[in-house]
Amino acid sequence: MVDVLPARKHAPLSPLLWVLGVLAMFGAQGKRPGLTDAWLLDAGRVFNGGDWWRAGSALWLHGDIGHLVSNAGGGLLVFSAVVMTFGALRGWWWLAVSAFVGNLAAVAMHHGDSYRSLGASTAVFAGLGLLVGRAVRVMARSGRPYRWRALLLPLASGIVVLGLFGAGGVDVDVLAHATGFGAGLVTGCAATDKLICTRPRA
Repeated sequence: MVDVLPARKHAPLSPLLWVLGVLAMFGAQGKRPGLTDAWLLDAGRVFNGGDWWRAGSALWLHGDIGHLVSNAGGGLLVFSAVVMTFGALRGWWWLAVSAFVGNLAAVAMHHGDSYRSLGASTAVFAGLGLLVGRAVRVMARSGRPYRWRALLLPLASGIVVLGLFGAGGVDVDVLAHATGFGAGLVTGCAATDKLICTRPRA
């Protein structure tokens, strides 16, 4: 079976626009200190106040310039790969859903705790999960001999990247990174499977 989602030849513009967006939001955080508290992911406000939308708004906030630069650089690379692989509309939609679900899963695991989180890293690892999930699903349906061994390669690679870049440092939300990756992995598998099933065969 051939690859059902051929990569685009030209680098997309939307990931760069996203970088400009998070830069603008970081500037707004500096001018309006209350913005961070109003938009960050807060377990108490999610469960007691019903502020589920914080799972999305927190993705645009960053704690300091180092946090911003790290996520903006990683996001530019990963989101470009997602958009070039899945297409702009599908790529951003699945990325948004995976990141939102990843944040909700993280906050659900902190029910009753004073959990607070912010940053786009959940989305970055959700994008990584999307790419890994797509590769795993395509390989699983390829019909090639020993395909079940071959599909372990992208899965293992994704887990290694998650461990190297998502589990170290001070004040790193390892759980949100893992839930974002997991949500992206499941979404990437399901979305790719749907496209394989609906695409006309040659």
